[in-house]
Amino acid sequence: MEGQTIRDWNGELRSFTPQPDNYKSYFQTGITSVNNISLKEEMIK
Repeated sequence: MEGQTIRDWNGELRSFTPQPDNYKSYFQTGITSVNNISLKEEMIK
């Protein structure tokens, strides 16, 4: 990862350089959500 040119998986030439904070952002992409629903049936006599 010193900026050398490599052939990518699709055949294109690209610069082989590290990306900033890619390890940190990998673990911060999750989404947490909680959904609840409650139904109650009452019979009146």
